Amino acid sequence: GVATIDSHHPLRMSRDATLQQVADRVAFVEAFGNVTAIDTEEGLVLVDAAGPLHAQSVHHSIRTWSPRRLHTAVFTHGHVDHIYAVGQFEAEEGAPPARVIAHEAVPDRLRRYEATNGYNAVINQRQFQLGQPIFPGGYRYPDETYRDHLDVTVGGVELHLRHDRG
Repeated sequence: GVATIDSHHPLRMSRDATLQQVADRVAFVEAFGNVTAIDTEEGLVLVDAAGPLHAQSVHHSIRTWSPRRLHTAVFTHGHVDHIYAVGQFEAEEGAPPARVIAHEAVPDRLRRYEATNGYNAVINQRQFQLGQPIFPGGYRYPDETYRDHLDVTVGGVELHLRHDRG
């Protein structure tokens, strides 16, 4: 009851992402749509990539931690607050496209967001008490999808992706 709504409201909170190194070559970035970063010999792996409001700050935080290119991003699910920082890394001069992996249902979710953008904007306006309807577009679709599981190795780091309903 002491904090103001603006101090913890997801769309009004600080746009600054906070990076904490949690293990050797592993960092957690707190943002609206948290990110886990793994620094491998081949490049960075991101597990989720934050939302549009924090993408630039997430990118900056990770860049202060590691200069390696973004090699692979894993979207844990299809909400828009988990996909946007990939674009920041891919926009770097000379950066090759990242490999983006997600469950097979994610592209359908993103297409549904495209088809219902105005509707979602009105919902966000009501849910987050905004002055106007807001919902982002310009989604980064996955390059590779999986149904039940996928094992991936990047720079010697093994990732075991397993689908389950959350």
